[in-house]
Amino acid sequence: MFSIECLELISCSGESFRYSFSSGVNYIQGPNSSGKTEFYNFLDYMLGAEKKKLSESPWFKGSLQAAKMQISLNGHGFSLYRDLAGDEFGLVIDGIPYKVSDLAEYRNYLNTLFLESADDPTNLSEYVGQELTYRTFTLFCFLNEVTVGRINGFFSKLLETKYRVKQRPLFDYLFSTNPDRIVFLQRRIAELSKRARELESQRDFFNHYLEAVNQELAKLGIVERFDGRNVAVVSELIETAAVSIELNSSSSLMANDVVEADQLRNDIKAQKQMIRELKGTKAQDEKRYRLLDRLNSLIADDGSRADLLGQTCNLLGEIETAIPRKDLDFNRNYLLAKRAGWLNLKPS
Repeated sequence: MFSIECLELISCSGESFRYSFSSGVNYIQGPNSSGKTEFYNFLDYMLGAEKKKLSESPWFKGSLQAAKMQISLNGHGFSLYRDLAGDEFGLVIDGIPYKVSDLAEYRNYLNTLFLESADDPTNLSEYVGQELTYRTFTLFCFLNEVTVGRINGFFSKLLETKYRVKQRPLFDYLFSTNPDRIVFLQRRIAELSKRARELESQRDFFNHYLEAVNQELAKLGIVERFDGRNVAVVSELIETAAVSIELNSSSSLMANDVVEADQLRNDIKAQKQMIRELKGTKAQDEKRYRLLDRLNSLIADDGSRADLLGQTCNLLGEIETAIPRKDLDFNRNYLLAKRAGWLNLKPS
C-alpha cells in the first residue's frame, strides 16, 4: 500500500514547515487563488515531475529552497529530497541513503521501487502499447475542483494529453477479466498485420510484372489477361497468334516485293529520260561552241571589228542564259578563256 506520510518544506533561511497526511484520501481546502493547485503540483514535483525554474514561480520565489517527502510502500519507508533549482536530489530507503546525481537517476530509483510489486510490467506495457513507468500511475493521485462531478476523466492529470491517451488501455487492463488472453490476441494481430504487409508488398511486385506481360499480350491482339493461373490458356493463344503473324508476314513480304519492283521500273524510266535530255543538251552545246569559235576568228582576223566586241558579249550573255545551269558548270573555264582573248583584241 502506497501513502504519503508527510511533506517538509525548507525555506531559504533554513526554517522547516511540516505537513502531515492522513491515511486514505486527503483533500486540500481553501478559497480561490490560495495555491491549492500549486500545492498538489508540488507534490507531483517531489514524485519526479519535471518543472523547470520552479524557484522562479511566484508562489516559491525567495521563500522556498527545498523539500523532503516521507512515503511508505509495502512496509518500507522512503525519504525523497529535491531542491527547487533542480540541481540536488536525495533518496533514503529504510534509513540507508543513496547518491542521486540527476533527475533521470532519481526517476529510475522511484520506478524500480514503485513497480517492484507489479504483477507483470512487461505485459502491461505491451497491452497499453507503450512503455509505462510509475509516472503513469500518478494520474490516480490527484483530483482537483475542475474535474469534480465528472463521470469520465475525473482525475485531474487526465487534462494532460500524455496521460489521457493512456487512460483507456490502462483501465481496460486493470478491470479486464482476462488480460493475458487480450495480450496474446494483440500479439497475434501484430504478427498477422506484419504478414499482411509483406504479402501486399509481394502482390505489388508481381502485379508490376503481370501488367508488363498483359501489355505485350495486347500487342499480339490477345484480349485474355494473364493472372498467373491461366498459363495453359494464354500459351495456346500465343501459339495461335504466332501462326497468324507468320502468315501475315509472308503476305506482307510479297506486297513489299511488288512495290519495290514498281519503284525500280520508275527509276529506270527516269534514268532513260535523263539520258535523252543530256544527249539533246550536248548537241545544243556543240552548236553554240562552233558559233563562238566563228565569232572569235572574225574578231581576231580584223582588229577594226573590235567594236563588235560589246555586241558579242551581249550575245554570249544570252547564250549563257539559254544554257541550263546544270550544263554550264563544266565549260565555264572555256568561256572565260574566250572572253579574255576578245578583250585583248580591243583597240587602245
